[in-house]
Amino acid sequence: MNRTTKQEIVNNLAANLVETPAFYLFDMGGLKVNQDNLFRRRLFENNLKVKVIKNTLLIKALERASKDTGYDYTPLYEVLKGNTAILFIDEERYNLPARILRDFRKEEDSELPKLKAAFMEGDVYIGDDQLKALASLKSREELIGDVITLLQSPFNAVMQALQSGANTIMGLLEAIENKNQ
Repeated sequence: MNRTTKQEIVNNLAANLVETPAFYLFDMGGLKVNQDNLFRRRLFENNLKVKVIKNTLLIKALERASKDTGYDYTPLYEVLKGNTAILFIDEERYNLPARILRDFRKEEDSELPKLKAAFMEGDVYIGDDQLKALASLKSREELIGDVITLLQSPFNAVMQALQSGANTIMGLLEAIENKNQ
């Protein structure tokens, strides 16, 4: 790979890092070819694309992107050894790659691919042990649903109280009427 090609790769990576608030880093080494293809297909079906990248080029891109984003990517440098694949995600689906990876591992009865790290708007998750936490993050739609449920809860309680109160008042009036007869 010549210097111009490397520079172009670094520029593209840096641009993606600036535009995208979150990404995952995987080690896909050790996967069998059919497992690698299956994992990539699962990601593709969810409009996610993973790309294997040289660690030195990624470090240069992270250094360049940090100037524009203000994020500190230096904690990620320690995991940039061996095979590294990067997956950019949008803010609405932070948990999706972790869920796909978790489900893929269960189905394949494997510990591969390994999660090296995840970065989400300044938050850094390092190590494969973070997979459970990342998979349990709620998506934007789930959070909106939770907020709507919380907002509806007091209204529903008031409506139930009014309905039960109306039945109680009607029952008392009927009891009084029956007593007077």
